[in-house]
Amino acid sequence: MDWLNYHHLYYFWVTAREGSLTRASKKLLLAPSTISTQVRSLERDLGVDLFHRRGKRLVLTERGRRAMLMGDEIFGLGKELLTAMQDPEPGTHTTHLRVGISDILHKWVAHRVLADMLAASPNPVHLVCRSDHPERLAADLATHTLDVVLSDTSLNTREHNLEAVQIARLHAVLVGVPSLIKQYQSGLPNSLAQAPWLLPAKGTTLRRGLDNWLDANDILPHIVAEFTDSAVMKAFGRDGAGIFPIPAEVAEEVCEVYGVEVLGPLEGVFEPLYGLLPAHNHHPLVPVLIEVARTAFAKSVAAE
Repeated sequence: MDWLNYHHLYYFWVTAREGSLTRASKKLLLAPSTISTQVRSLERDLGVDLFHRRGKRLVLTERGRRAMLMGDEIFGLGKELLTAMQDPEPGTHTTHLRVGISDILHKWVAHRVLADMLAASPNPVHLVCRSDHPERLAADLATHTLDVVLSDTSLNTREHNLEAVQIARLHAVLVGVPSLIKQYQSGLPNSLAQAPWLLPAKGTTLRRGLDNWLDANDILPHIVAEFTDSAVMKAFGRDGAGIFPIPAEVAEEVCEVYGVEVLGPLEGVFEPLYGLLPAHNHHPLVPVLIEVARTAFAKSVAAE
């Protein structure tokens, strides 16, 4: 198939969003049989089933779900095009940017990057942010469900047909509630062998650096919990469950919000920050995002 019939795609998309042919027919002012025929034509053209048909119920297949999400973007861009063409002053329309955020990446890092990007954008921006495992975010980036991913790992860019741009290396520090700081601040780093630790999950870039640091200092940590989500780790840290690492570059904000204090630096331990991009056709706001991110963390930018 060399050309996609967008009428067929639109009928499928409305049916998927409405959840049934009956509701779609009311919205489109067409007979259910007409819509069903158009959807089947689209399935035939694509060579895949978009729905499981269970009696009168339609349930999206995995490919159907992906097609619906891409339809969101296609028809969302169509509305954006209409708005842009009707805008009396070109360049003032709202731009949509879909951002994936690695679940282990500290959310204050992502917040600083995105807040600075919003301030630097010449047009209003509608952000859509999603946090997940980097591999799943990369898959959505490859299918253009996302425009950019902020990640602590560069992944295998060739395997995913992506481009990885290193933005910064963030310096790690240990923090904890005041009672833990008071208890373990004397005799560093040896005193930390007795401290309760909250750590990022094994396999993450930060965890590998931490494990090397602990080995180098001959510390066998008492690990209370391990996390794939940095926000959950900070919530436990706020409750005094243990000491935990954060980037020094956002320590001021984290300490103020979570009621923790800096115990000390973790020399030689870094959390890299990457921007993952599709190999081609970059969103126009992505260069702005990378530039403001590098400016925000200018002191930590370094090659691996």
